[in-house]
Amino acid sequence: MKLNSRIKILLTIALFGIAFIGFMIRLPHQFHNYDKGLHALFYFLAAAFLNILFAKRKIILHIIIFIFLSLFGVAIEYAQHYANNFLPGNPHGRPDIADVEANIKGLIIFSILWIAYLLITRGSTKSNNSRPLNLQTSRLHLRQVSQNDLKDIHELLSLPETDRFNTLGIPGTKSDTENIIDDWCIGQNANPPTSYIFCLDLVDTKEFIGLIGLNIGKPKYKTAEVWYKINPGQWDKGYATEALLKLIDFGFNELGLHRIEAGCAVENSASVKVLEKVGMKREGIKRKKLPIRGEWKDNYFYAILEEDFLSVK
Repeated sequence: MKLNSRIKILLTIALFGIAFIGFMIRLPHQFHNYDKGLHALFYFLAAAFLNILFAKRKIILHIIIFIFLSLFGVAIEYAQHYANNFLPGNPHGRPDIADVEANIKGLIIFSILWIAYLLITRGSTKSNNSRPLNLQTSRLHLRQVSQNDLKDIHELLSLPETDRFNTLGIPGTKSDTENIIDDWCIGQNANPPTSYIFCLDLVDTKEFIGLIGLNIGKPKYKTAEVWYKINPGQWDKGYATEALLKLIDFGFNELGLHRIEAGCAVENSASVKVLEKVGMKREGIKRKKLPIRGEWKDNYFYAILEEDFLSVK
């Protein structure tokens, strides 16, 4: 399940609020010998939580999280000391530098493991990252997405026209779009890739006009699902058909796929025309499959086989 930025922030505030209250409670005497180890474990897990939620593969965000948690640990020590004024028996004593050192130890251990993970996974996908895939038609340049396309992609996904039949929904912030692109990049940089997502640029002007993607299914079945979004200002010019034909050709002739599928809302007549124009056959209808703006919409199910495509090419 994907969480938008607002939910992530609220979840973080709630969990750290609970943690703050927990630190104000005196640790049962049975655990006193494990106090420093528990401190290290908490900050290790807190770092993991925040990095998974926010940082992903961004080192600068990891550093910010490290600093934030370090300062949080110091603040907790002074908050405990101040709480002695209101709690019976002076339960926390003076700020303990050993607790802060244990916190830092937990953060350092996590950082070592996190950086090692980044280096290992980067190495496993180095060949994909070093040579981004590019396809071209007479009018379109298809190039794999990156975070450099954030502005164009965010504007495209935020248009009401492109959102009309879109289950993804309009992103609330650029950060939400950034997370979407991160997921796409992870898929296309996997080994082997689990998706191919392309920006569509006009050959003549290099203008960004849309997106097209191929999500790969289980290797055993040699299937994939295609999708596309075109800027409304470029509709009715044949760009979707042209890009889709190229991507289907790539899927069958370069990836060795056996079957390529697509779906679209029943009311999306423009997309129906595109899918049928490239030779896809309507295989059925899935009732109330698509969650679109609080309603369940019926979905046409299309597919094209390798032999279908090669026979008409």
